[in-house]
Amino acid sequence: MNCPFCQNKVLPKAYACGSCGRDLVPWLALMGDLEEQARRLERIEKLLNLPSDLHQPVGTPLAMASQPQELPPVLWHWQRLAMAFGLTALVLVFAHWLLLFVYDASPLILRIITIAMPAVLALGVNARGDVDWRSNAIMATLLSLSSVAAMLGVTAWLDEVPWLPDNKRDWRETFEYVVSILLAWVTGHQIGLALNKGHRLIQEKKHALLLNNGTLPKISDISEQLQKVAAVAAPVASGLAAAYSGLKSLVGNG
Repeated sequence: MNCPFCQNKVLPKAYACGSCGRDLVPWLALMGDLEEQARRLERIEKLLNLPSDLHQPVGTPLAMASQPQELPPVLWHWQRLAMAFGLTALVLVFAHWLLLFVYDASPLILRIITIAMPAVLALGVNARGDVDWRSNAIMATLLSLSSVAAMLGVTAWLDEVPWLPDNKRDWRETFEYVVSILLAWVTGHQIGLALNKGHRLIQEKKHALLLNNGTLPKISDISEQLQKVAAVAAPVASGLAAAYSGLKSLVGNG
């Protein structure tokens, strides 16, 4: 160890500095503790693979460049939404062509698919709860409008009819298709958020019970239950609205 006065080397069992002659007895305990702490820090640095020089950055440019770079969250969200958009629109248009023009199936089957498919894809996109509502709103609007427009285009091409509806009944049916797809996406979004929130609440409750040894139920538990009810009610309401919009005309015609 070094002398605290002149910083020269001191023999391990010396009571005075050989260079400046100062008495080291009052400092021996403190110097021993500091030396022990220095050894412990050195062991921790080796264990964590930290640089010995505190002024040296932890990661060199080469090491940082070799590490896999994650995509920014917003960019990744839009990539997820774009993939879901393309897949959903493709399936809806393909189902429209296959069911109505190849197999001449009941339009009810197509209505069910136009409700179920967007809801399932929206649930998958929002399962982690990291996509904001604005992105979902834009996605739902673009998906519903573009899918219905593409289905109208398929009908116009195969039946040689105008692309846009030419009477009030067809316009109402087109509008119901758009609304049902939009609300189906909203339903999947809300269910994904509810599942994610429920999972986080369960984990937080388990953690709180571990801290409190499973005792003392509080008013916060009632608040959590109300939040769960609200989280479940929102997707149920939007799902019922989507089903009503999608099936109303068929039930009315029946």
